[in-house]
Amino acid sequence: MHKEVFEPIIDCLSDNKIHSVKSIQKVTKEKNISNEQLFRALAILQAKDVIHLVQDDEVIEQVKTRCQTLNKYLLKQNLADAKIYVLVSPLTGGAVVMSVIKQIFLCAYTEGYKEENEIITRVRDLLAQSGRMVLNKDGKQPETEEEVFKELKKQFDAFQKGELKFAKQLLLIND
Repeated sequence: MHKEVFEPIIDCLSDNKIHSVKSIQKVTKEKNISNEQLFRALAILQAKDVIHLVQDDEVIEQVKTRCQTLNKYLLKQNLADAKIYVLVSPLTGGAVVMSVIKQIFLCAYTEGYKEENEIITRVRDLLAQSGRMVLNKDGKQPETEEEVFKELKKQFDAFQKGELKFAKQLLLIND
């Protein structure tokens, strides 16, 4: 497959909204991309976990509350050191892998903490209550409280730009 096939598809999907195959076909038809090329490209993107298939709106509405309730339970279980690395998406009907520390950030967010310093402080407290420590990317524990806060801030920034946005898009939480 060539760039000419993938580029219009990626451009169409770059708004991170749900698109029907029919709407993508309209775009690709204008670019003289055959349905066969489109379906192959979509299959490749799905296999590489770049795009996700979603359920019908009716199904999403039927399961959304149950999935979000289960996710809330799973987030709380991780506070008790359960080491559960997945949450459930009512949008895709599948599991979403998320590290425990990111889930703890998500848990603090779902508890109503919305400001950066509030979330970081809450996560620090939750980690301390469960006897866990903060580690930096090299696997080392920060030595001072200030270093712990700095490290959690780095991890929060990554969470806020990535996993939080993703969690909202996949309807993992009730926001």
